[in-house]
Amino acid sequence: GPSSKTAKQLLLRAWDDLSRDSQSSRVERVRRELVDATSNGEVRKMASTNVTDVTLVLVSTVNQLSGLADLVRMHWNGPVSAAIHISSRLDIDSFALFYQVNHRTLPKVRFHFLLEEHSNSQSSEDVPTGHLLNLAMSGSQTRYVITNYDMDFVPSQDAYERLVQMLQQDNESRVKLDNGFLFVFPGFEWLAGSQDMMDVPKDKRTLIHYNRTHLVKPANRISKLSGKPNP
Repeated sequence: GPSSKTAKQLLLRAWDDLSRDSQSSRVERVRRELVDATSNGEVRKMASTNVTDVTLVLVSTVNQLSGLADLVRMHWNGPVSAAIHISSRLDIDSFALFYQVNHRTLPKVRFHFLLEEHSNSQSSEDVPTGHLLNLAMSGSQTRYVITNYDMDFVPSQDAYERLVQMLQQDNESRVKLDNGFLFVFPGFEWLAGSQDMMDVPKDKRTLIHYNRTHLVKPANRISKLSGKPNP
């Protein structure tokens, strides 16, 4: 795939074009999308040969990217479609550095970018989550996707392998997903003790124990597994 230098050049060219559009326009926001900006083709090939594959769809700011590297390294072995919000040239520099350090561990991640320049009256902290989610969804290439994923959460151990196995073996579940049903994954958050990724419960029994001993509690956020029409 592209080197970090190539990816940075691509983003900078797009940002310069965006800035010119912003100067010639009276609208408060100018946006530009870059889909699959760092693709190396591996995800396309993998997705096309596995009809029960599952993509983790997520949105992120540049400041959250370290969490993505940890997620892929320790907790999710499948494809990821990540939409990244870029609101300045500094964001581009930060992504390029992240990609240079981590790209060898991210071969299954497809990065898409929403470049957005604001007027002076707009806050760059105003992240268009819905727009980013649609971008990440459109950039995924598998029949099934997990959405509403929060970067502060991590999947249970072997979550990807177990989901693919379920879809391969459980025809009833697959038919439901293909007909608009959603499978909901509850989330939990720490109340006490370590919050290191290495301490994430490795199975349901451990999670129940953590809950009963008041180490964790149910969180307000959930993730959803669904079928995606025409991947």
